[in-house]
Amino acid sequence: APPSPSCPSAAPPPSRGHGKSRGNEEEEAADDRSVALQLLETLAHDNTVMECNLRDYDTALNVVLEEIERLQAEESELQTASGQADQLRELLARELDAREQLRDENEALTARNMHLRAALAAAA
Repeated sequence: APPSPSCPSAAPPPSRGHGKSRGNEEEEAADDRSVALQLLETLAHDNTVMECNLRDYDTALNVVLEEIERLQAEESELQTASGQADQLRELLARELDAREQLRDENEALTARNMHLRAALAAAA
């Protein structure tokens, strides 16, 4: 929304001299009504601009709140994924340890097998 126009300056009301004719008093009253009408129009315009700004701010605030909710949900998902990744790393480490243990066991069994075959061949 465009910025509201600046407030009119507070000029002192026209002086009302005594002894003026009725025509001048009517003219001053008309001038007073004109100034009052201008002030009311300015106030109405300012009010409209402020209401428009308030709606814009409310809309922007709602967008920000929705973004916060989205980011909080994303953060929660990332924390869950991070926890799952940690569990998978631990599982992988255990699996690597088990693989190493099986490889060592296989080497030992292979050596024993060769030793037993050699003993069988020697006994035959």
